[in-house]
Amino acid sequence: MNQKSEAQANKMELQQREAVFKLNDELRQKDEKIRQFEKNEKRGQIEKEKNQNQQEQFAILQEKLKNIQTDRDLIEKEKM
Repeated sequence: MNQKSEAQANKMELQQREAVFKLNDELRQKDEKIRQFEKNEKRGQIEKEKNQNQQEQFAILQEKLKNIQTDRDLIEKEKM
């Protein structure tokens, strides 16, 4: 009877180890997914900031071009 109890205890311990291993593996996989998500989130934020910066620079260049065209038109009128 003692051997049966010991065998059952060993079997339960093995099942517990397998369950803990499985849970640790799932935790590792989910942690990796979270890290990947955070990495993608940061990359997206950087791209958003980069696009915003480019739009601002484009608006500045458009304004400069408009000023240059206005100056050119004034010079053309003065020549006449």
